[in-house]
Amino acid sequence: MEDQGGARVSAALDHRGEDGAAPSGRDRSRPEETLRSPAQTRKTIEGERDLLAAALEAADVLLVIFDDQGRILRVNHAFEVATGHRGGDLRGRDFLDTLPIPEARETFTDGIRSLRAGVAMFAFENHWLKSGGERLLANGSLKAVRDSEGGLQSVIVAASDVTQQRVTEGELHAAALRDDLTGLYNRRGFALLAERRLMESRRSGAPQALVFADIDDFKAVNDAYGHDAGDRALVLAARALTATFREADIVARIGGDEFAIVADLGSDDHDVA
Repeated sequence: MEDQGGARVSAALDHRGEDGAAPSGRDRSRPEETLRSPAQTRKTIEGERDLLAAALEAADVLLVIFDDQGRILRVNHAFEVATGHRGGDLRGRDFLDTLPIPEARETFTDGIRSLRAGVAMFAFENHWLKSGGERLLANGSLKAVRDSEGGLQSVIVAASDVTQQRVTEGELHAAALRDDLTGLYNRRGFALLAERRLMESRRSGAPQALVFADIDDFKAVNDAYGHDAGDRALVLAARALTATFREADIVARIGGDEFAIVADLGSDDHDVA
């Protein structure tokens, strides 16, 4: 009996630490946790990387990432669709020599210089070259990605293709300045362009002529033959004025049957009676 009791005491001591205390469940699991931690960390990092890559590809904006030397690292699917460039073909190429048109490189150079100086973001709107040589108007920003010491590590270019949007805006703007019936400038267009012409004339010293014209007895035409005939008379008058003055002159219909013209007299080929 004594031998068995001594064996039980000895076995119990063998399970105690050097300080005589029995190891807790938490202490016993530490080696296993230490072994699992690197694997779990790698899995977490890989999961986050895959999530970011999926978000990059799913984004509607055009994304380009290049390193601190301007070498393209990656583009997303939206960029490939809009520009026709394949990401694999662009990887490693210089961003400034590949995408912006020559006139836009200075803007991007200034932007990258600003990011190096500590600016977080630089906005731009300029043209890029598509794979077939066509131009794409991109509106977006350069955003800095910095290393642990604050130095520029890479740059994210996020942009939208606003080519068609700007065309539409230009058409709407032009329509707002034109008379629907005659195609001449309307009162608003005349006021805007005449003011610009006056400012240019003051700088250059080129003389300008201001001409007003109307259609005699226009009301009688409307009363006798109807508004359709009156509209045709206005169109014919507009054509006559357009043929009389140069394309560079400002010819406008500013009211019912009233027209106004600003003509540049500084040109040798202009003769105003």
